[in-house]
Amino acid sequence: MAITVKDLLSLPIYQNHVGVVSERGMDNEVLYLTVMETPDFHIDTLDSKTMILTTLSAYHKDEAKVLEVVEDLCRANVAAIAIKLGRYVDHINPDIIAVGERYRVPILTVDKETYFREILSSSLSYIADDQFLLTQKTIDFEGELQDILFRGGSMEEVFHAFTSKAECYCCLADAELNIIVESNLPEMRRGKEEVTQAVEEYRRQIRKDPELACWEKGKELLVPCGNQKEVNGYIYVCFTEGPDPFSYNMVQSMSRTISIMLFEHVIEDKAKRELVSAILDDILFSDNVNEMLTIDRLKLFGFVPNDKHALILLKQTSAEKKAVRGQVVQNIFKRYITSAIAFEQGDLFIVLVSELQKVTNTQMKELIEKACAQVSDSVSVSFQFGVSLIVSKFHQISDCYSQAKKAIHYGAMMNPEQSCYFYTDYLEIGLLSHALHTSTSSILFREIINPIKEYDKKYDMTLWDTMVHCFYAPTLDSVAKDLFIHISTLRYRLQKIEILTGYNYFETKDRMMLYMVYLLYTADQAEE
Repeated sequence: MAITVKDLLSLPIYQNHVGVVSERGMDNEVLYLTVMETPDFHIDTLDSKTMILTTLSAYHKDEAKVLEVVEDLCRANVAAIAIKLGRYVDHINPDIIAVGERYRVPILTVDKETYFREILSSSLSYIADDQFLLTQKTIDFEGELQDILFRGGSMEEVFHAFTSKAECYCCLADAELNIIVESNLPEMRRGKEEVTQAVEEYRRQIRKDPELACWEKGKELLVPCGNQKEVNGYIYVCFTEGPDPFSYNMVQSMSRTISIMLFEHVIEDKAKRELVSAILDDILFSDNVNEMLTIDRLKLFGFVPNDKHALILLKQTSAEKKAVRGQVVQNIFKRYITSAIAFEQGDLFIVLVSELQKVTNTQMKELIEKACAQVSDSVSVSFQFGVSLIVSKFHQISDCYSQAKKAIHYGAMMNPEQSCYFYTDYLEIGLLSHALHTSTSSILFREIINPIKEYDKKYDMTLWDTMVHCFYAPTLDSVAKDLFIHISTLRYRLQKIEILTGYNYFETKDRMMLYMVYLLYTADQAEE
């Protein structure tokens, strides 16, 4: 326990020779005592846990100056002010008492027969004994934690060792602020929202003060686990009456122990990710992959291939990439899909999902879409999601990577307002893309695309946009309405396209040709 003004007043020297004229602030902690007698005393250097002993000898002839000095001490948040009577002052001015009451600084009096050295000796001995006891208790607790660490104990044991000695609720949150361990006092239980708020306040403060070791507010305490370059978790504690020095020391000791445990998990997780990445390379890029061996290796990580499989590619859209853990992405997908595993590839994520036969393809697509939306919401990062075809043979997954990649390319170009793109929605472009970079595609671009584009550029027209709009609108009337033009103007533009290309939009075969060339051109632009 911290030594308070009230605790000191229980000592014989205080009971026999010290009086109290202002009682507010008796719970102020006292760690130091100092004598103030010189006029050049540096009040601005005082610690908030300091008790002042003074005769006011340097100021006693000027009551206004005495009041000013006392108020300066109170503003410095000293623990208490003890004034000796009978030497230079005989009584305490009511204004001084009022200042002490306002700032919650107890005003004490010392009788003239008592030497300050007697008060200092008794007080500092009492404080030193308490500090020694605090140090010894802290050392004992650290030894208890070391025993848990050396015998391979769990984080739950560490938290139990702490909560058996402190009245509080406490928990450990990982780097993504998911609560992974919690202990004691369920009626005080906090959730992710409170922990997140504490972490955000800690992060705001540490930007101003890089040396900040923890965040403290009232009864709450938050201590990071790891180091400032890489924080792997946070210990959050809510005390019933606020942290005393021993509890504070225990949390710091617990933080060091948990940091070691989390670091071990980080190393283990890194090794696991490297193995998973090797499996990914086998699945996607190896020609002679042993399918059964690959499946057996995936089962070691909790992924069980079912009846239907798909691959989802996650690509961050912001210029400044944010660190996101693959485990978080994987856990979110596993809430919706029967089996899922996430692979990290640079700043990309590749998620392999597998579903049961009873789930239809349409239902599986809906589940994937919900999972994708939940990922962006949970980690506060904007992603583009490319989803491959749903396949029934596991070895077909190797083809799904390029499908997911193309889905993002085509989707971002044709539907930029969306973020989740299914390759099934762009099958026509996918099929036509095989004709890219051939003599046929070069001829089609030269004979159909170039004349329209060049005409638009030369005459500042919009034939190209008009044609594309017609492909996706239900009727020509709706196209005219959307483009704010008369239907006759629309027909004129389509006739102009026929003159330039030789293909009549109003003929089914020609319209299909124009549409296929448009898709082929879109695929070409997406590759660029």
